[in-house]
Amino acid sequence: MTVHSTIDLLREHAARSSRGTALHADGRALSYGDLDGMSNRIGHALAVTAGARVAFLGKNSAHYFAVLAACGKVGAVIVPLNWRLAYPELTAIVADAAAAVIVVDDEFAEVARRLEADPEVTLVVRTIDTRTGTDNWYDAFPAADPGYRPRRDDVAIQMYTSGTTGQPKGVMSTHGAVLDSLRILAGVAGIGRDAVSLCTLPTFHIGGTSWTLTGLWAGCTTVLLREVEPTAVLDTIAEHRVTNMIAVPAVIARLVDLLRKGDERTRSLSRLYYGGGPMTGPVLERTLAAFDCELVQGFGMTELPLITALPPECHVAGSPLLRSCGRLVPETEARVVDPVTLVEVPVGEVGELWVRSARVMSGYWGKDRETALALVPGGWLRTGDVMHLDRDGFYFLHDRIKDVIISGGENVYSAEVENVLMAHPAIAECAVIGLPSAKWTETVAAVVVLRPGAVADERSIIDFCRTRIARYKCPTSVALTDDLPRTPAGKIQKHELRARYGTPGVPETGSGHRSVAGTSAGGTAGR
Repeated sequence: MTVHSTIDLLREHAARSSRGTALHADGRALSYGDLDGMSNRIGHALAVTAGARVAFLGKNSAHYFAVLAACGKVGAVIVPLNWRLAYPELTAIVADAAAAVIVVDDEFAEVARRLEADPEVTLVVRTIDTRTGTDNWYDAFPAADPGYRPRRDDVAIQMYTSGTTGQPKGVMSTHGAVLDSLRILAGVAGIGRDAVSLCTLPTFHIGGTSWTLTGLWAGCTTVLLREVEPTAVLDTIAEHRVTNMIAVPAVIARLVDLLRKGDERTRSLSRLYYGGGPMTGPVLERTLAAFDCELVQGFGMTELPLITALPPECHVAGSPLLRSCGRLVPETEARVVDPVTLVEVPVGEVGELWVRSARVMSGYWGKDRETALALVPGGWLRTGDVMHLDRDGFYFLHDRIKDVIISGGENVYSAEVENVLMAHPAIAECAVIGLPSAKWTETVAAVVVLRPGAVADERSIIDFCRTRIARYKCPTSVALTDDLPRTPAGKIQKHELRARYGTPGVPETGSGHRSVAGTSAGGTAGR
């Protein structure tokens, strides 16, 4: 069989090793044969034509991948939905995608009922029991393969961006792009046929979907956690003897806090893959000490899931490469470009990362203007990430272009300040943002979460920074909070922090947040 898509591979796995476990979720194992038969029935039951959009609303489950495979077998496009969104946000995405059908996990039955009663919604609503897999609407349909053979340039997935800076956009990825991405991720992450892989990321995020599909590409067993709770993650690793795992840095930090000397639960792990957000130096050093396995960092985005990787041999305590996001993965080109002149900058200078690959998205659904701004002539994708390249081919992330703080004519990269703050013994998490300043245009502000039982004040935190970085980079204000707003993928939502703390001298509102006494933008600390 000529393989043009992951769907073709699933068909092959089902034919060659139908009894092998494909997915383990909700306490149940689903073989490759089971997944094949289930997706065939769902494909017939969807009753859609090629090119139709099929939305899925639910937590991590084997059924999501059965619906994804079913879409491929009838030529439809899966549209994963973030189950944490409010009802108006969900309906806005469903409307934007022009979805013909939405499959809803029965845990969200109330949302399904609202959709069915909503006069503004015209799509077909189907509820699915993802936890038991019994008495579903597709059970009576034929188990025979619907027979559609996707082409490489057919759109497979329409994944909506997490919206850290604005309205989510539907990123279209073709079957060929997905297939190539899985092949490359399998090599970087060390996922082979004998692996037992654990996905802790939500599958409505490209990281969760790609990681699980990579396991299906390799023909191994992948364990899906419905939700992430650190103790459950450690217990799952031990129970299934997990060899390969993906997690965001925020989850890894919590795992490190739980692990004690002599804890055997992570003994089976051979490789821990992290990405989806910045891993600060102090947390990474603690992770190296806590986990007796190889570490790999992957850097990418919804529009191109894997761009660079930092391999295990670079994960050495104290190495300056721990601040890097690695070298380019195979079949990827990159340039570092001045975002104003659009001229490539010399090695060592900072600019915007542009990338080119056959795996880049085909565009944003229904948004020609946004697509044209992101995909520029020559096939380059503007990532919006500020980086520099060193002479050895390693890329170093400074910030998102929209998060660079321009204070008194100087560029301040929040990631650099955050790395310093995370070395403070009282700080568990932090985010650095720019706030309006009449004198400096913007001023540096820090929002921090303290460790349980720790005590620190604004003055001591700012003084700590002043001994480590230039004065103009140091926070001029510090606010304490119980938690930081994050996307479901673990990325800190800095636009929310700017909205919350953005009016100088005005205390923020909302439960769980409080200002340090005397804190205001451009406040008591000066420059």
